[in-house]
Amino acid sequence: MRRLAVSLFVVGFMLALSVGVPSVSADNGPHVKGMGGMLTSNCAGCHRAHTGQAADLLKASSVEALCYTCHGSAAGGSSLDVRDGVGYPEAGESGKEDSTERPEGDVKALRGGGFKYAMIETNTEKAEYEGGIKSETQEAFEAIGSNKRLVSGEIPTASSGREVTSSHSTNGSPQIAWGNGAIDASTTEWKNESEAERKASYGATVELTCASCHNPHGDGDYRILKGLPGGGEGNTYNTTEVNITEPSSPNNPKQYTTSNYWETWEPYNKNFRYRISEWCSTCHTRLLTTGSTATTPSGDAVFEYRHTTNFTQAQYEKIEKEYVSAEHPDGTKTEPNCIQCHVAHGTDATMEGWAAGVPLPNGETPTHSETGGGGESFLLRVDNRGTCQMCHYTSVG
Repeated sequence: MRRLAVSLFVVGFMLALSVGVPSVSADNGPHVKGMGGMLTSNCAGCHRAHTGQAADLLKASSVEALCYTCHGSAAGGSSLDVRDGVGYPEAGESGKEDSTERPEGDVKALRGGGFKYAMIETNTEKAEYEGGIKSETQEAFEAIGSNKRLVSGEIPTASSGREVTSSHSTNGSPQIAWGNGAIDASTTEWKNESEAERKASYGATVELTCASCHNPHGDGDYRILKGLPGGGEGNTYNTTEVNITEPSSPNNPKQYTTSNYWETWEPYNKNFRYRISEWCSTCHTRLLTTGSTATTPSGDAVFEYRHTTNFTQAQYEKIEKEYVSAEHPDGTKTEPNCIQCHVAHGTDATMEGWAAGVPLPNGETPTHSETGGGGESFLLRVDNRGTCQMCHYTSVG
């Protein structure tokens, strides 16, 4: 009888363990801080002690190649495919290499877009203002009158992936972090400046990879975002970390996909909304602004007048209360920040007319490649300057 009691206790204890330990395969997976303990097997997933193929003993030829072994088109290690900009319902499912067809199953669009394809319906934005719903007709525009305070917005997801037109770089090639550095009142033509002068005037040269922004070993922060992102030795101006902390445990619910690209806020982590612009500015320093910076000069020769990109937490909370109501439970919930206009990975937005060929801050024409990033759509969520019209409904046609 004693043996039976002990056996039942052991079985019950083991069942309790099996039920009580949640799966983290879709929740930052092996990147959760401290995952596996002292006897973890995770190290072997990325490193080789004596046969490394890249710096830091990586088992792949580069950081980008290593990350794509789990997060790429034909990968099976993660449900998040950042190359194609999609999230699969379960880890191990994947699409076809270089395929623009939406794979079978409940596949959703990644909130940050993708580096090769994105599923943003960039030409069908919708907006509702206090005075009425946005329309392409002059009559509807006039009927709304001056009451154009945005109440809710929608940028739908596309039914299949589209070629990305701009993205952040991932291959470690030298790129300019536009706006990095202090306010600089003097500048000359780009071609006539020395490297040091260019860095002061326009921004630092950085070498971005996936690990420039994300900490593969886990840090307990939201999306394993590094407190101080950067690439190579370029981002040396800022030294203060911006940690977007998790509200509770690292395994709290996370929303990696979306059905509305206008809803940029994270429902489970308000710290993300409050601090994301500050985090982006660790590279793009002079683009972080508050107040009337569109009408007040900064003193910088290049970034002289700038759109507001940041608000205090009190301002965010105030706007939430004003915008969200019983009639509009899904109101905008936020003032504009960096990611209200731009996605983090890549966009399929297209540019025409005046929006096509807008030069970079140094006057050069933007170009795009999958791994080298860049592009004239500047990571915008909507075609042309439809992003502006979402908040500033000033014209039709």
